[in-house]
Amino acid sequence: MANAGTDASPLVEIEARVQARAASANLDMGSSAAPDALRRMVREEIEQWSLDHKRGIRSHDLSDPDALAERALRNLAGYGPLEPLLEDDDVWEVMVNGPDAIFVKRHTGPSGYHDEPFHDDDHVTRTLTKLLDDNAVAHRKLDPAEGLQDAQLRDGARLHIVHGDIGRGGHLLVNIRKFTGVPFKSLDELVERGTVSQPVAAFLAACMDARLSVVFAGPPGSGKTTLLSCCCAELDPSLRVVTAEEVFEADVPVANVASMQTRPGRGERGEVDLRRLVSGFLRMAPDIAIVGEVRDREALPRHCCTRFRTADQHKRTDTRPARRTTGGNPRDHARNGSMWVLRSS
Repeated sequence: MANAGTDASPLVEIEARVQARAASANLDMGSSAAPDALRRMVREEIEQWSLDHKRGIRSHDLSDPDALAERALRNLAGYGPLEPLLEDDDVWEVMVNGPDAIFVKRHTGPSGYHDEPFHDDDHVTRTLTKLLDDNAVAHRKLDPAEGLQDAQLRDGARLHIVHGDIGRGGHLLVNIRKFTGVPFKSLDELVERGTVSQPVAAFLAACMDARLSVVFAGPPGSGKTTLLSCCCAELDPSLRVVTAEEVFEADVPVANVASMQTRPGRGERGEVDLRRLVSGFLRMAPDIAIVGEVRDREALPRHCCTRFRTADQHKRTDTRPARRTTGGNPRDHARNGSMWVLRSS
């Protein structure tokens, strides 16, 4: 936190005084009593500030004590400037380019600059550490040695972090992609929304029924994951599905599904990247193989381009891709192997 000197803002100084009091009282920040204790300390420090102003010790009073108290509590025990954005369902993307450069995208409200900054880079680091400790699936920790980190929060939000030795100016760069509102579960719902036409939905459903390999591609935020999940709702529920993703996103409504995500290397624990997960598909007997992000080497293995053979085709010795006719209804194509569903960034 910034030094609480004579030129410090009221917010910074009050937070520093509360932190000092909490440390002196040996307050366990993880205890159930901590929030109430911190709230009481913040209120007392705000009241003391106003009293000092009346006595002439402070040059100015606090314009909005209640708002300052809530902001101080967010910074001390919550997720700082990110907290109101994480709670706002209208916000679907949060971008942090530096402590005082936070931007948001909204579904209906105005997008752009967020006027509640972090104090400094240490404040950003503390907030991200707490966010991962409290929410990250698979217990991922903030680790500068990784350079780039991806994680999924418990509410499904996707977190991407660029560490300071990579970001310009030494700042942490952060993106949080939220999945807000009512999630779409079927192609019919996409038709009702006007996202796809009825003929397109029927064609995609036929592709799923025929188990054709499909690539979902588009710019960030275009709805690739949503469309993939809606298409998965058309799958035969008796099929075996295996997924590989950097963070768990795909919603596959079948009973026999095995979902995997990548793992960064740390110490003696080796890295497990997407290519290795994709290679492991061969040993997991999938009817449907879903690769959540296709950007790199995971697109190159031969088995990503060659269809698996079904039992009555194992006697064949060639490994060339199965020939496919063009045009017509996908339901008319032969069902000659496992289906690959690839999501390309």
